[in-house]
Amino acid sequence: GEMAVAFLSSMPNLPEYSCVDQNDRQIGIESANQLSDLIRRNERGIPRHPTRLLLEGFWRQGRTTPRRA
Repeated sequence: GEMAVAFLSSMPNLPEYSCVDQNDRQIGIESANQLSDLIRRNERGIPRHPTRLLLEGFWRQGRTTPRRA
């Protein structure tokens, strides 16, 4: 029988593999924006109320998994 293979993160050197694209570029952009905001507000040290940013990944179909209807 055949076996399907998918990664939980994209592999730039294996673009034909199915994966969840974690959207690394956008994560970097949003992280830089958040850091810029902290610097602009002159915030330093460990925050009293930490915030978290969640960017959802998305499925990237490759040749290593069957297409779903």
